[in-house]
This record gives sequence, C-alpha cells and structure tokens, in this order.
Amino acid sequence: MPTALTEDAGNADFGTGLPVPSNGDDSADWFPQLIAAYQQLADRSQALAQLSGAAMSGGGSTRKILVPIVAAVLNSGSIFTYVASSGAHYWQQTSVAGVGGLRFEVPQLPIGATIAGVYAWVANDANTTLPVGTMPALLLTKNVYSVGSAADPGTYDATVGSASDATAVVATYKLMHKNAITGLTEVVAQDVIYRIMLTGETGANAATGLNLAAIFIELAVA
Repeated sequence: MPTALTEDAGNADFGTGLPVPSNGDDSADWFPQLIAAYQQLADRSQALAQLSGAAMSGGGSTRKILVPIVAAVLNSGSIFTYVASSGAHYWQQTSVAGVGGLRFEVPQLPIGATIAGVYAWVANDANTTLPVGTMPALLLTKNVYSVGSAADPGTYDATVGSASDATAVVATYKLMHKNAITGLTEVVAQDVIYRIMLTGETGANAATGLNLAAIFIELAVA
C-alpha cells in the first residue's frame, strides 16, 4: 500500500505533503505523484533562496520584493493615468474631483514567509500646502480562495493593514517619499491572493499631479 508523507506542522509551507509509491501491490500510476513531488521540492528551494538571499548576502533581516504597477486591476474613479514618457513609467493622479485609487495584484509570495511591511514611493510637486481633506493612503488586503470548490470561489477582501501618508512637511511631500504600512506579521498561506491599493488625495488643498513610482512588499527573513 502507498505511504503518505506528512510534514512538520510548524513548517507552515506547502501543505500536507504527497504520497510516495507503494511496493507494487496496487495498480496506481505513480508517475504524476513523482512529478508533483519534484515540483514541490523545486518550489521549496526557490522559496528558501528568496527568503535567505538577503541574509546570506549580508543584506539584513528583511527582503523587499518589487510589485509590478504597470497593470492595475482597478482604477477606481478613473482619477489616475499611466504615464510612459522618456523612459519614465509611473501613475499620475489627474483628477481630485472624487475619491478613487489604484489596486494591484501582488505576485506569488513564498508560502510561509512573513509580510512585514508595504511601501509606496509617491510625490506631488504641485502641492503648495498639504491636503487637509484626505492624504494618499495604502491598503493591503487578502482574499482566500477555495480552488475547485462548487461554492463561491473566494471570500471578499479582508484588510491586513493600512496607513495614510504621514508626511508633515510640504517640501518633503513634494519630493519622492515613502507611504508605509509597517509592523505587519502576516504569514503567507496557500490559496491566498494579496492586493495593494493606493488611494489619491482629495478634498481641501488637494492638487492633481500625485505620482506613484513604485510599490514594495517587505518580507522578514528567517
């Protein structure tokens, strides 16, 4: 009979493992199981490389992963426009008439990694005073999917963390600076999709021209 491989419950990495071939006393086709086992090993090796690379190279206790911002899955309110000019690529807020923002899908993160923070690099050199209505804000959400289920394939987005731009000096706000969500302890699990949303500035003293240049996810290195 086949023997099931199990994992240390404390690993929190790739699930419950895979069965290994039997001694030949059944008629099961074990080739797909072997392929899956090799793929799982490759996935774990890649995850270890991603998580340990910063520490092994002396890069500290965290590793930042760049989130692609070219394709936004949502441009709520259509208040942002993508700009690609003279080698520069960024999103720019072109309207402050209503509330809106950009939502991005986060690339697949190593299962078992810990999300420590989210950072968006933004600037608005059109502001003469800080917006007193609504400052730009970051939001990290997650959606847990039940793949293959006959029921609803996913739950609604749940908030992991959020933060408004805390810049207090206009001169700093006009230059490229970080809007950050820090202090997170979110452990990446299977069948979870993470999304990041940046909302624009609105209300009194808001000005068009807020530029989003980059978004990073920060992972803790074990």
